[in-house]
Amino acid sequence: MPASPLVSVIMPSYNHAPYVAAAATSVLTQTVDDLELIAIDDGSSDGSPAILADLAARDPRLHLLARANKGAPASINEGIARSRGKWIGIINSDDCYDARRLETMLKAVEGAGAAWGFSRVEFIDESGKPAPSDIAQWYRDLQTDVWNWPSVGFALLKHNATITTGNLFFSRALFDAAGPFRELVLVHDWDFALRALRYAEPVYVDHDLYWYRFHHQNSIRSIAQTTTDREVAFVLRDFLLGVTLERPVNTLAPNPYTWPVYFEAVIDRLDFQGKPYHLYMPSKQELQVGRAQAAAHRAAASRRDRSPAPVQD
Repeated sequence: MPASPLVSVIMPSYNHAPYVAAAATSVLTQTVDDLELIAIDDGSSDGSPAILADLAARDPRLHLLARANKGAPASINEGIARSRGKWIGIINSDDCYDARRLETMLKAVEGAGAAWGFSRVEFIDESGKPAPSDIAQWYRDLQTDVWNWPSVGFALLKHNATITTGNLFFSRALFDAAGPFRELVLVHDWDFALRALRYAEPVYVDHDLYWYRFHHQNSIRSIAQTTTDREVAFVLRDFLLGVTLERPVNTLAPNPYTWPVYFEAVIDRLDFQGKPYHLYMPSKQELQVGRAQAAAHRAAASRRDRSPAPVQD
């Protein structure tokens, strides 16, 4: 087997035949060529697998698995499990990388001694031209807001400043610590980013290195608001419980230990669609239960560490 590549890029693919070749080609033509592209076709019915198979026949760095539909989070996790790189990137099958994305992210993240990062995102339309829509401008303004906070983590807590799963770039070690992408329809990217934030502070690269495509098939258009509200509530409760129970490994992450008073003030003034963040803070009962469970886990781990090794015959 050849040596492991430096970077593994995972591409979950689902019914994006008009765009999937451009997405894959934008990875395979990076200025960093020590990479592999793992495409997981998630039950497409529009000819996408054939397009990817043709590209794979011409470039051995592209590995294709086509199977029944399981959803984007499962596809990403499966791709990562099959990958071999030290660093992991993701690309949506209707988006594109800037030609220097991987080179720039590697220099920025490795150069800072960090474990993960993300870049600014530009928005394109179906033909690849800059998208002029109001929502595209809202996302552009959201990214500028990153610099208005004392740490990137606080910007991430306010909004999903990564914008999309495809903008995440992280080490395999961080993925192992934070855990796999969870089965959330809309916010699995924000959920992963907030869980990763508890272990390491991200690097924000203020250059347009990822191209997010707006078109009539974008999944966000078909997701009910009730699903969004439910998932956001779950993600915020999970993060706030975690950083309130104990000091996170990443001490720069929003938490009451590193940021006393300031953390509480931020929670009091942030809201999601009119619902104040303090509504998502854990109750005293949740904290008591969580601390008891954490203590039990630590005790069990300590007992395992003290257990004698089995005698070998």
